[in-house]
Amino acid sequence: MPTSTRSPQRSAAPLLARLSEIVGERGLIADPADMEPYIVDWRRFYRGVAHLDALLQTRLNRGGVQLLAPAQFAWLESPTITLADVWFADVRADGKIAFREQGAITLSQSAPGREAARLKGFGNTDYGDRSELRQSLRRALIRSGLFADEADALLNTWQASYFEKPGKRVFYLVPREWTDYFLPLELSVPADVTRVIVGRIDLVESAR
Repeated sequence: MPTSTRSPQRSAAPLLARLSEIVGERGLIADPADMEPYIVDWRRFYRGVAHLDALLQTRLNRGGVQLLAPAQFAWLESPTITLADVWFADVRADGKIAFREQGAITLSQSAPGREAARLKGFGNTDYGDRSELRQSLRRALIRSGLFADEADALLNTWQASYFEKPGKRVFYLVPREWTDYFLPLELSVPADVTRVIVGRIDLVESAR
């Protein structure tokens, strides 16, 4: 069988040269030693070490879940911030899901840790098909600026974690102010960018 003698470095040379023209030499990392700190090998282990507190604090009890403001607002410049959509969901081992959709929650810089909302727990008649929670999240994602196919792609990516793994969890749409503070994005050309992130808090029930 015929074999190729081209090395990966030679075959990639035209692409690297073109990328260098676009972003400049300082914007291009091509040396393996320089790239190594940024590489995550998903087949072996995750090397990420970032930690960011959730936008909400939670307290789970037998009556439901209590939602509280975060302990600090270092990222927030305005006096208040509104979380447009929040959900409390319970996924059972049989695949049935119960959920409640909370209206908008406003958090205030002057009141860190203050209770923002209480969502009551679920009875047997509250559980149904998982598609209802998915559709509720999908509508909210589209309202926030995603195209329908983008919303579907996001939910498909997290299908197992959101809708299949048993347990109680809280979902919320992350405000743009938080995203831009912790995940700043710089563009070389003017562009209209929509950034939508779904926050998820998995709730752990205390041992009885």
